Amino acid sequence: MKNRQKQSDALSSQVQDKMRQTLQNLQNVVFTYTKREDGVFIYTLYEGKIAEELGLTTDTIFGKTLHQVFTAEKADYLTRFYTEAYKGITVTYEFEYAGKMFHNVLSPIIEHGEVVEVVGSAIDISDRKTMELQLAKARDQALLSSRLKSEFLSTMSHEIRTPMNGIIGMIDLLLQSPLNDEQQRYANIVKTSAHSLLAIINDILDFSKMEAGKMQLEIIDFDLLALMEDTVELMAAKASGKQLPLYLYVDPSLPSIWRGDSGRIRQVLLNLIGNAIKFTNTGEIAIRVTAKTDHAQIPTLSISVRDTGIGIPKEDAHRLFQPFTQIDGSASRQFAGTGLGLSICKHIAQLMDGEVSFESEVNKGSTFTFTIPLEVVQDQQAESRQMSALPPKLRILCILNNQRDYEHIREYLSSLGVQSHYAQNAELAASLFLPSKQVPYDCLIVDCEENDLLPLYSVINHPINLKMIKIHSSLPFAKESKTASVQPLLFDSYLSRPIKQSQLLYLLSDKKRQTQRLPHLPGETQPGNAMASKSDFQILLTEDNEINAEIVTLQLKQLGLHPHLAKNGLEALGYTAKHRYDLIFMDCQMPEMNGFETTRRIRQSELSTGLHVPIIALTANAMREDRDLCLEAGMDDYLSKPFTFEQLQAILEKWLPGVIPTNQILFDDQKVIHLFRRGAHPEGQEKWHAFIQTFERQNTKAMAQLKEAILQKDQPFFTRILHSTKSGCAFIGAISLVELLTQMEEMDCNSNQREALTYLSAVQREFWRVHEYLRGLQTS
Repeated sequence: MKNRQKQSDALSSQVQDKMRQTLQNLQNVVFTYTKREDGVFIYTLYEGKIAEELGLTTDTIFGKTLHQVFTAEKADYLTRFYTEAYKGITVTYEFEYAGKMFHNVLSPIIEHGEVVEVVGSAIDISDRKTMELQLAKARDQALLSSRLKSEFLSTMSHEIRTPMNGIIGMIDLLLQSPLNDEQQRYANIVKTSAHSLLAIINDILDFSKMEAGKMQLEIIDFDLLALMEDTVELMAAKASGKQLPLYLYVDPSLPSIWRGDSGRIRQVLLNLIGNAIKFTNTGEIAIRVTAKTDHAQIPTLSISVRDTGIGIPKEDAHRLFQPFTQIDGSASRQFAGTGLGLSICKHIAQLMDGEVSFESEVNKGSTFTFTIPLEVVQDQQAESRQMSALPPKLRILCILNNQRDYEHIREYLSSLGVQSHYAQNAELAASLFLPSKQVPYDCLIVDCEENDLLPLYSVINHPINLKMIKIHSSLPFAKESKTASVQPLLFDSYLSRPIKQSQLLYLLSDKKRQTQRLPHLPGETQPGNAMASKSDFQILLTEDNEINAEIVTLQLKQLGLHPHLAKNGLEALGYTAKHRYDLIFMDCQMPEMNGFETTRRIRQSELSTGLHVPIIALTANAMREDRDLCLEAGMDDYLSKPFTFEQLQAILEKWLPGVIPTNQILFDDQKVIHLFRRGAHPEGQEKWHAFIQTFERQNTKAMAQLKEAILQKDQPFFTRILHSTKSGCAFIGAISLVELLTQMEEMDCNSNQREALTYLSAVQREFWRVHEYLRGLQTS
């Protein structure tokens, strides 16, 4: 029995020695502790290679307390976790000792429902922690670098755009002053060069934003056809300068309203169309917009730009989308540019989950296709609405010099189910008319002068309702025939190039007649139109830069506006306390008080009055976050320097409707001709005079009634007066008045009282101009 006991004790001792030897060879630390009767924790085991290196072994700390092994601070720190583990909870924590960081796990041993001992393990994570610190430092440095790059971009944008605003603004003013031909040519060269420089600056800033990851999308709802037509119209002058026709076809079956970043889509299109024009000397530029739906039922918009230019060699295709790269990079290269445009286009497309691809053949041309998935907002197809606007069984004859023009028009008309035919000249067109009195066509679309249509007179020699549409590069005055013996055909309306589908549909429809400039009548002189007084408008310009302030002031004065000038935010607050302004232009970066704080204080002061003056930011910063800052501060719109005279006009017209009257009153010419000629005979003079007096008297009364309805917030009375007044204006063909009154009809004078009063002021000014014009006809 004793021998067995000795053998058992010897075996147990061997196992313990073996276990301790194993623990001592572990890379990690293993320890155990228990609680004495007085509640103090003591170690019962502490082994491992690292423990030995630290001098913490079972032999040295067995039975010792935490405060006997570690400093008081570290002992107190460990006691919290040791106490938690002794409650039967597994605990993890990190512990720094002797320059090393350890990850610790405490696991309680429970017998009969009570914790009798806790086993702990510690892993050396010093290398991992060092790496984390290095990564954190690198991340902070990257964030700092990104922030500094953004600040640099913002500063560069401001510093470059501020003098550019002075150059472009002064050139616009100079070109509006009396210049001889040579001076005009010099000024136009400076303007073209300034805009070319601005385009390069914008490309570099966009590329820098790409590199910094700062290019973001602004998702809004937009009208696809309007976006495409507006974009093509922007490039019309550039294409016309090279005598290149621009053709745009938007599939009529596409929905009207889409959701996406229309600004970035326009940027890509302007670049692709600009390149097509740049690299094409003869031929044409054709833009097509279609769509397809993938398996996920997500429509993908496809916009292709085809040219007949020089093409791209296959061996150079791989370099096409690389930044700062052009296919012809030699010193004698023919085409200017930074080589950033296509790189930016590709990045924008990728940002939208789309792509830009191309096909090309040397000396035959290229086709670039921009495809992006977009959400449809309005499911109703444009085609169904367009077809409903057309007269039934419409028949059209196109008399055009260029058959390609006809093919472009025919493609659109065919998609709407409209029958059309083509004749290259009037002689061929005459042969298409039937010999009977019944005219086989409802509409003629021509691109020649009236004298060229003389062969048609022999077959169209009776009263008809044939509509005549003239294609022209601009909206001209109708001209008389040089042949006195023949009564010339009068064009009903004009279709400008590049041909817009929306304009063509508008002219063909029976819903409205085309608005155009009043033609000269036989024997009459064109009466002058005095510009309406702008004294009703109070405008404040807040700008610290003397050059910019002078330019904007001069531009506003050319429009008949005389702004107050504040050089900083404090002066602006002083002005707003004394005057009630209709519009405020606010520079953002100013001394003493910047534009953001000034705007916030103005908005705060408006809380007690209930008023809201439109505030337009003037800033040389081109970053999107700068625009967001302006809007967050309470500004209503954004004008980025440098801006053109036309952009200033557009912002004024947007926020002060009617502030910029047109040079000519827009009339339906046929109605004015009809009324005027009825009163041109002696027996009609009295009736004509009485008609003008009645028109003026009724309108003066209507203006007072409308103002009363707005102030009393009487919507039914407001709507009734508008409707009757609009009917009278439509009778004489005053289309500009009809348009303004139609816009007012859509207003709620209860909730939009200030806006309604603003529009009423515009209507009153337009009425004044119409009255002056009618009096001029009476006395001419």
